Amino acid sequence: MGLHVQRDFLRVTPFSTLFQRHRIQTIDLLSVDVEGAELSVLNSIDFRAVKIRFIVVEKATAEINKLLYAAGFLDLDLETRLGDRIFHNTQWFTGPQAVER
Repeated sequence: MGLHVQRDFLRVTPFSTLFQRHRIQTIDLLSVDVEGAELSVLNSIDFRAVKIRFIVVEKATAEINKLLYAAGFLDLDLETRLGDRIFHNTQWFTGPQAVER
């Protein structure tokens, strides 16, 4: 019994296209867990067209940190049990009182 590998190709739609098509302008929480393709997914977002409050990234690399920082996000320096990183949009709000509801 050997290992069988099957490769499938999927048609994907960039986030910016989805956001525009469905007229999404604000997102409270975007969770990105795409098995190593996080940078590609995040690069598909036009951060000028949609306002995202928080982004959770499964595997945050230096490139992802740089991209999100340039888009106005900062790493909250919190790590989930599974190692995900949480970023908040500094242009959306400032100060700890903003996360309280």
